[in-house]
Amino acid sequence: MKAEWDDAPEWINSRRKRSAAAVLLPGLLGTCITLGVLYFASQALLKGTVQQIIEKRQLPKPVPVAEIIRAEPAANKDWDSLVNEAASRHIEAEPPRATEQPTPNAKQTVFNDLNYTPQGAVNIIQATSTYPIEKPAPKINKPKEIVVVGKESRLRDLCPHREGSIERRNCRMRMDLNGGR
Repeated sequence: MKAEWDDAPEWINSRRKRSAAAVLLPGLLGTCITLGVLYFASQALLKGTVQQIIEKRQLPKPVPVAEIIRAEPAANKDWDSLVNEAASRHIEAEPPRATEQPTPNAKQTVFNDLNYTPQGAVNIIQATSTYPIEKPAPKINKPKEIVVVGKESRLRDLCPHREGSIERRNCRMRMDLNGGR
């Protein structure tokens, strides 16, 4: 059954049509309120952050990881004096000779091949046996021989399977009878 809008009751037919201003006004109002709240919240947060920076006034200076010192130019160095200083340091720090015997109570401060005296290990404990060790009897692998007297063995007696079957081939391999048929 088909009906036309003209036939509908008046209370259904009289819908109010909303204007564009009625739809746009609540949306605009909600957006403005939200933006105002966000603005004031950000200002309060920034005021707290700025206030903390002002109170600190000056941040502590970071400690340098390494300090770079420029060397003097090579022209300013007196190489003769540097060589003499190095030679005098070498003469002063020369270790005592092996002919000198250190006193027994003196602590050894110079270590080289000439004054090396080996010492034994300090933490050695003698191992003791907790149970007697028995030597196992030596195993002798003698080949086993089976001798049957009075009976002739045939392949059929050893491998009773039919000729050419897989079972018979496997049996012959186990018995090591591949030499003859």
